[in-house]
Amino acid sequence: METISVREFVTLTGIKEGQVRDLTFARGFPCIRIGKRVHIYKDKALKWLEDHEGKTVHIKRTTFR
Repeated sequence: METISVREFVTLTGIKEGQVRDLTFARGFPCIRIGKRVHIYKDKALKWLEDHEGKTVHIKRTTFR
């Protein structure tokens, strides 16, 4: 499974960086946090975007300590 950074996902999709970072808090968005870094599962994330096209995505930020 290939993972990419938030910035690589921004380049790939054209979505603004802040919006991508918000997406990483959306329920079911395929990513993993390791420390402060976010790794996005490339193929699954692109499929997730397709599946949610035209829908409103609710973001609930959670802080883990």
